[in-house]
Amino acid sequence: VRVTANAVDSSATSVLFNFHAMQLLSILPEFGPEHGDTHVRVTGVHLDYAVCIFGTRHVPSTSINSTMMVCSSPPASTGIVSVRLASSWDFSITSSHVNFTFVRTPQLHSISPSSGPILGGRAVTLVGLNLIALRGAQKQRSGTTANCRFGDVHMPATVLNSTFAVCESPTARTGSVAFEFSVNGQDYTSSGTVFEIV
Repeated sequence: VRVTANAVDSSATSVLFNFHAMQLLSILPEFGPEHGDTHVRVTGVHLDYAVCIFGTRHVPSTSINSTMMVCSSPPASTGIVSVRLASSWDFSITSSHVNFTFVRTPQLHSISPSSGPILGGRAVTLVGLNLIALRGAQKQRSGTTANCRFGDVHMPATVLNSTFAVCESPTARTGSVAFEFSVNGQDYTSSGTVFEIV
């Protein structure tokens, strides 16, 4: 790289500039609710100056290092969109892409029983809507699981169908804890449900 002040004469000395092309390898989770704001972890190569594009929308992005960044999904209609990366300094866009699926926002209506022992192990049945995020060929791959959250404790959920799921209560101290459900292990319902540990 040489510097010029008049577009004719350039500096006698030069500086070597290395350009490294960005590459998108994977994202996690691969799906999230239609209201957006899913924090998607992106892995790739040379991500220092990258921003995420969901479909045609540029979204807020935070670089962790040259191989990892976090992007927030935008609100969108249910369906699949391509996720690509763009350079924040020359606006080039990667040819590689991965798919992100917007799903219906899950709703938690009730749980039964609403209490369990301090030793845990109580099977808790959830009733709600949209508890299954993906079906068939779109079913989520490893690293993304449905969860129940008992206070600050996350427990895996067994989803029976779109309206029923089951979680096992954890070992915990006595008291009341907030209980919520997530289809992707990150975005939780905001039902205000309470679980009593006795």
